[in-house]
Amino acid sequence: MKLKEVLENLKKSIDSFLEKTVRKEEEEWMLDQKIENLEDIALGKSKDYWLIKERFKGLENWLKVEGAEFNSKSIKKTHIQRMIECIERMRDYKEILGKDERFYQREEKILLQANSFIRENLRRRGWEYTPLGLVDFVQLDESLLKLKEEIGAIDKGGTDLKGRYQRALSYQLDLMDYFYKPKDHLLTILDYQLKNLEVKPSKEDEFFTASLIYYLKQNRYKVEPYLERFRKILRQKKIGID
Repeated sequence: MKLKEVLENLKKSIDSFLEKTVRKEEEEWMLDQKIENLEDIALGKSKDYWLIKERFKGLENWLKVEGAEFNSKSIKKTHIQRMIECIERMRDYKEILGKDERFYQREEKILLQANSFIRENLRRRGWEYTPLGLVDFVQLDESLLKLKEEIGAIDKGGTDLKGRYQRALSYQLDLMDYFYKPKDHLLTILDYQLKNLEVKPSKEDEFFTASLIYYLKQNRYKVEPYLERFRKILRQKKIGID
């Protein structure tokens, strides 16, 4: 290979490296800006968010517009740690206001959306939030990270339907271990799963919820109110109502 060709190849490699580096830095800067916007809301840094109810409205808008972009981005632990701190502060605001009927239901719904957003990002990246901060799942392996995608493909045919069903059941067990406390009653878990479905429908949570309802009914628990909520969610999903 001639010297000229070597130099041209080297130049292309350097240009490609620099382009990727700049693109990555720009993306990180953009994510930092979005998180700073969330911090501005949670801390009430501008007069637009001096009132607590305005902070909740700001959080709701942030989740819809800016938060949605995080699902497809490569984020760092420091990013999600900062977001968690903002959500925790918003939860404190709700406690300060108490159960004021004018705001309580709306605030509760927004916090559920925020919790779902955080939980989804943690689950997708194999992280766990503890009192000591953000850590990697000790037991988490690559198969669990891919499990959600596999469950989503359960109705797309294929010969290994039994295997897909077994993985769907394994996913439920992992959810119980990673995202719920050992002392949580199944009714508490069912209620939380229904709230997740109301905010963001998903096939795996739908399957998990149906299993919980059936098991509790077998054990003579009064699940009719939960069953009606579940049916309502399925009807809304079928006709495309948000």
